[in-house]
Amino acid sequence: MRWDRVFKAIATPMPAILYATAWFSLQPVILRATHTLSILLGPGIGKEAAQVISTAIYVITNISWLASWYKLTKYLRSRVIRSRLQ
Repeated sequence: MRWDRVFKAIATPMPAILYATAWFSLQPVILRATHTLSILLGPGIGKEAAQVISTAIYVITNISWLASWYKLTKYLRSRVIRSRLQ
């Protein structure tokens, strides 16, 4: 009985924790891709414009990932609340 409660307490936030861990793990890859993009775009449109574009892509990527993490966390929270009410 007691282990079942412990397992439920751990299993409930685990998808959100794993999602956030994947987000932090992918940050170097995203940074490297945007840096490479700014180098590739630099000669064609100018160094400053390429940096602005790559920074905007980085910010938009992180905001969308954070928004999806928020929706996942909100869904998990509401699922736990609904299961406790039943």
